Amino acid sequence: MEIAERIRCQVSGIRCQGINTDLHNIKELLIPFVEKVKRLLILERHAIQSGHLTPLSPPLLRGGWGGNYDPEIQKLRTELFSSSKSHGGLFKELIEELDKLLYDLIKTEATG
Repeated sequence: MEIAERIRCQVSGIRCQGINTDLHNIKELLIPFVEKVKRLLILERHAIQSGHLTPLSPPLLRGGWGGNYDPEIQKLRTELFSSSKSHGGLFKELIEELDKLLYDLIKTEATG
């Protein structure tokens, strides 16, 4: 709430439209991301509880270290975070939108 209050108090009406657009874009990415992450965490919890996955299993290798491969877990992990060593997927899109918004806010704060 504090961030929203600062935005409202310090930013001109024209810039607020841009910020509102940025916030809308973030919301559109965040809601499906959170829903998919919830699903992934539930699947991983069940896999760990049943012994099919360990907390140290390499997430992107078939079966980890002796575990069973779960295609649904793998699909969600790839969609959310990508299969590359660096971040990607929906997470990367979300972080890029947040980064853009924060940069614009810092730039606005610096220029008065």
